[in-house]
Amino acid sequence: MKTASPASIGGRKIGSLVSPILGDRVRKVIGLDTLARLRDNDGWSLYPDEFLPPLATDYLTNLSRLVLTQVLADLLTCR
Repeated sequence: MKTASPASIGGRKIGSLVSPILGDRVRKVIGLDTLARLRDNDGWSLYPDEFLPPLATDYLTNLSRLVLTQVLADLLTCR
């Protein structure tokens, strides 16, 4: 599932990709893996190893909060 928050870095929108984590024994979703991405009008453009290293620690906390908030909001609309 692709999600996108209204926040941006350098004119590129912050988005995320969410993948389910399936339990081995129970065969159901036991968690989610969320990957942050930056995208522009052409689609997903930068991977985390390209945009995370130069960011300050306090900005990374805000980025994590933005992505988590957006993913949780998207999950609530999927139920």
